[in-house]
Amino acid sequence: MTLIIGHSPHEPRIDLGRLLHELYEQAGYYDLRLDYRAEPEPPFADGDAAWIDDLLRRIY
Repeated sequence: MTLIIGHSPHEPRIDLGRLLHELYEQAGYYDLRLDYRAEPEPPFADGDAAWIDDLLRRIY
């Protein structure tokens, strides 16, 4: 997506809420297409995987 801001002495007004909503809509609900229970590709490095596992166990 390209956001073109023309030459103007005034700062442009951008509705960030609407912009983010449109981006989410165009992405096709990407978060719903991911299986968060599956192993990531590429896999995490051993140290990173252990850190993430520890963090998630403390949070949940």
